[in-house]
Amino acid sequence: MGIILIRRSIFFLSLSLFFLACEGDAVVNSPSTSSGYLYVALQGMGDQVAVLNADDLSLEELVDVNFSNTPNQMEMPHYIVLDEVNGYWFLTTMGASSIGMFSLDTNEMIGDPLLLNDSPALFEIDISTKTLYVSRMPNVDLTGGGMMMGSDSFVIDKVNYDSSGMLLSGSYDTGHSSPHAISINESSDKVVTASITHDYISKIDVLSGTVESVSLEASINDSPSVEMNRLKPLEVVQKNGFAFITCMGGYSSTTQENLSGQVQMWDVASMTMLSSIEFGVDSNPWHIAHDPNQNILYVALSGNLDGTEGESKVVKLSYQNNELSADFESDQSGLTLLHGIEISDDGQFVFVSSRSGGIYKFSSNNLELLASTSFTYMQAPGGIAFKNASN
Repeated sequence: MGIILIRRSIFFLSLSLFFLACEGDAVVNSPSTSSGYLYVALQGMGDQVAVLNADDLSLEELVDVNFSNTPNQMEMPHYIVLDEVNGYWFLTTMGASSIGMFSLDTNEMIGDPLLLNDSPALFEIDISTKTLYVSRMPNVDLTGGGMMMGSDSFVIDKVNYDSSGMLLSGSYDTGHSSPHAISINESSDKVVTASITHDYISKIDVLSGTVESVSLEASINDSPSVEMNRLKPLEVVQKNGFAFITCMGGYSSTTQENLSGQVQMWDVASMTMLSSIEFGVDSNPWHIAHDPNQNILYVALSGNLDGTEGESKVVKLSYQNNELSADFESDQSGLTLLHGIEISDDGQFVFVSSRSGGIYKFSSNNLELLASTSFTYMQAPGGIAFKNASN
């Protein structure tokens, strides 16, 4: 066991060196007020969640994360969702294979962390029923840093919570390994997920438990048993009866070709693709967010996974008449390894994290950079969530 822990420590240290953050702070222009806070999962060294003032990106608090109580175990906080109605926030950890529940008022953990059978990745929340739907971290190297610590699980977990803590209450078998992307619709009865290894999209009726799955590329692969690792769907968001999916693309060892990164638009009711928009082969579209008030999407393009720039930027898309179109893209140079993306409740500001250490605040109108800050050690910012100051 000691040898295993030493090896894991060396591995995680190597991963953190890959995610080495840039030093120093920079605030560009005088940002308009955002009236809220940002919760940022720091995936690298430190095992913390950063709470930032959304106005100027100044640091308010660092919340320590220790779910495993195991020496030399890196927790690797990954993704955050909020329940601002009941006053909670939730966190997935890749290293500890657990999720935690915290108070929005005090940032103290509530109850015990919930250990899952397989490493969690992202999750969605139904505040009305106090339910979390948890996706899987795939057993593939997503970041180019040698990280293969997920599983081949087919399962989306269902977790219920109340004031005393969380309980694993069920699961849904999607029929495909590594269902990573996940989103819930406005009426909270349909969860859409996608297998990053099989290139299949699945719709889960959370009331009946039925699952419907189709290929993202039926002309290339219509067999649910074949692991394609081709499009590599990473994240999805639902709105207005549509699902919007980011696909990393890049090199496919299965078909031995370089594929453009893309965003696909799907009709959820019929499970048919309506439109897609492509970026470069070095774009690696990562997380995606939908504007709260308009038919607009914001996408973080991660760029080259080795930390060189590539096509690393923020893009603004819109849709009408079942068609996606590109509106704006950020023109800020030096952005690398963009990861999480979030929008303020009023839709005026877009916040983006970078695994190379940066946090950025953009105007949602024209993607002008308003403010930025950098962590000074190996923290590798990942998932990001916005909290309204009035809640």
